[in-house]
Amino acid sequence: MANLPVDFEDSSGNVFADLGLAGADELAYKAGLIGSIMRYREEYGLSQSALAELTGIPQPRLSNLMRGKMGGITSEKLIKACTLLGRHVRIVIEEHPVEAVAGRVVMEVA
Repeated sequence: MANLPVDFEDSSGNVFADLGLAGADELAYKAGLIGSIMRYREEYGLSQSALAELTGIPQPRLSNLMRGKMGGITSEKLIKACTLLGRHVRIVIEEHPVEAVAGRVVMEVA
């Protein structure tokens, strides 16, 4: 098989921004929270129904979230779900040392 050149771009670190989607920072933030919830589910081998009971998020909504459909759920609801699972959520607001990337929302998931 011949080695064909592959075109690529460096990522900005936010796939939603790279795709040019509106509200990219919020989408990335929500995706991080959803990822934490899904990792919990995998870690404890929970069904969607069991996870729904623990988080207060209805099972059909969890199913949509697992398929990447983030519409109709707030960040606050996702944060609450994480805390109900015993996750520690920390929000830090600080001056950014590099002005070019200031004003962005960055989520770090441990």
